[in-house]
Amino acid sequence: STGASVMQATPSLWRAVLAQDPAVVERLRVLIGGEALPADLAVALAEGAVSVTNLYGPTETTIWSTAWEVNRESAGSPRIGRPIANTQVYV
Repeated sequence: STGASVMQATPSLWRAVLAQDPAVVERLRVLIGGEALPADLAVALAEGAVSVTNLYGPTETTIWSTAWEVNRESAGSPRIGRPIANTQVYV
């Protein structure tokens, strides 16, 4: 109702949103972070949203450190992505 076009939430909240009204994501750029992204949720979001980005960052940084653009072809195997500009990641 507010006209929001971008929303960030945990996978748990995205699952609840889809359960309540899957059409909500049709107008959204979806940002996911805070928990591991399950493959079934990645697929569901990739099929309905404008775009989906999985974001990862350790709790100690309290920011995102990596990003991965989810698409329909690769949504079945979610990844944490590559380092965001001017950062390095050691796993």
